[in-house]
Amino acid sequence: MEFINKIEIAGVVGAVNVSTVSGSKVARFSVMTENSSTSKDGGLMIECTWFSVCAWEGGKIAEVDKIQKGSKVYVCGRVRVRRYVESEGNDRQCWEIVANDLKLLED
Repeated sequence: MEFINKIEIAGVVGAVNVSTVSGSKVARFSVMTENSSTSKDGGLMIECTWFSVCAWEGGKIAEVDKIQKGSKVYVCGRVRVRRYVESEGNDRQCWEIVANDLKLLED
């Protein structure tokens, strides 16, 4: 049996933080996607979902510093759980997409 951990999203970038770690640029940013449907009474329902993304510059990902709030992006990658300790000493975890392909989309 082959295991698969793959996700693809296209949406609008929210907050962006680009930094350098061990000489490599990494962007951590959020992406909002929308899904629309019709309610039982015929009204339009829009569901927004926010994803956390981590993208390391290199390979299929070029110039992470071009990612800006409001940009439209396509992201393909894998989902992982990132664990960390917050400043108060509490253990936390979050789900994030580790991008292996990232494209800026035109309007």
